[in-house]
Amino acid sequence: MFTPIRRTILIICLTLLLFTIALEIFKSVFPLPWKVRPFTLHSRYIFDADVGRWHQPNSVASHYGACYAVDEVRFNSFGMRDKERSKKKDKFRIAIFGDSMIEGAHVKDEQTVNRVIEDLLKGKVECLNFGVSGFGTGQEYVLYEKKAKEFNPDLVIVGFFAKNDVRDNSLVLRSRMLKEANQRTPDNVPFFGLDSHGNLTLIHKPELNPAKSAPPQPPSPKITFFQQVINALKFRFPRVFGLVNNLEIFSAINFYCNSYYDKMLIRTARNLKWSLNLGETRNVDEIIGWHTSVYATDPPRAWQEAWEITEKILLHWNNDCKKNGAKLVVVTLPYDFELQLDIKKEYFLYTGFYPLQNLDMSYPHRRIEDFCQKNNIIGKSFLPEFFKYRDDHKLSNPPFMGYKCDGHYAPHGHRYLAECIVKFLIDNQLIPLN
Repeated sequence: MFTPIRRTILIICLTLLLFTIALEIFKSVFPLPWKVRPFTLHSRYIFDADVGRWHQPNSVASHYGACYAVDEVRFNSFGMRDKERSKKKDKFRIAIFGDSMIEGAHVKDEQTVNRVIEDLLKGKVECLNFGVSGFGTGQEYVLYEKKAKEFNPDLVIVGFFAKNDVRDNSLVLRSRMLKEANQRTPDNVPFFGLDSHGNLTLIHKPELNPAKSAPPQPPSPKITFFQQVINALKFRFPRVFGLVNNLEIFSAINFYCNSYYDKMLIRTARNLKWSLNLGETRNVDEIIGWHTSVYATDPPRAWQEAWEITEKILLHWNNDCKKNGAKLVVVTLPYDFELQLDIKKEYFLYTGFYPLQNLDMSYPHRRIEDFCQKNNIIGKSFLPEFFKYRDDHKLSNPPFMGYKCDGHYAPHGHRYLAECIVKFLIDNQLIPLN
């Protein structure tokens, strides 16, 4: 006979055993690095008075998602997402700029676009990685002026990511985006604007002011139900979640539950609405968190100004490169959403609305390339090359260049981008081959 105490102990033991078995099954189905994360990527960003934020020099971080795992994201002694470099130059030197698409924290060190460029060119050139997550063209320009210029690059490549670079160059648009996400205004970001004569001017310098940090906000009704529950618990028990968040299992459960609710339930409902033509038309600039006005051929006023700021930043950057004996090359970075076969349907599945404006995924790529051509800047849209890759490999659904669970470039995306860049540089005789 079992006494009540023994029965309780037995139930606890059986429960732990079943939980362990379930965990092992979960690990085998969804392989992830099941361990405590030493330092997450975001813990390795530090405040910088010039560019707003920068990588902590001589540091290592880990970066995990539901379908990728990078145990070691390394930053060198200068804070670059790169191997160790020297300011002394003994070969042709390229400096490449961009946001998280170039930074490459979602792939291993040797798989980043700059390292692949070096491999493809057999070590005849150096390619230094100045990519930083969340940066826009303005921040990248300041980064060149304050840090990268000291390395005396012969060629400066700007990776232009249409999805958010134009938005991130505008204090108005970026502040609006952060407000919608219940975050404070971007104090630690340098911003350019236009004066009364239409000239480019620095209107905001980075500042570290913790007093302006807003307290935790209740969950937004725009996010999924599961995420609302998680956010409410985080708001109520911040210390507990700060501890358990270091275990990858909680990130995995969080992601998969959100992914199921979002992709299975919401997208299924929207698919039904799409097939029955029950969608509502709405101005793209009114849809919270989407910001697809960058693809509108007739951009709203705030976006048109953001475009003008972006283009004038590139003009200034090009002039500065010439003064320093370097050449500026601007390339566009297509991503999976832009490569969809049915853009209107995919847009509807993401937002639940028909776009009021005519959206053209090629518009920002075409605009950048045309602008560069008119202003004697070396520029190239890689959208045709990425379409060709999609068609040659007979890909009809994503992922094309990114991860299934994340839009950032996967290793093959970094490699293909590097191949496109190298071919363009060689074809235009922009690098020495001897």
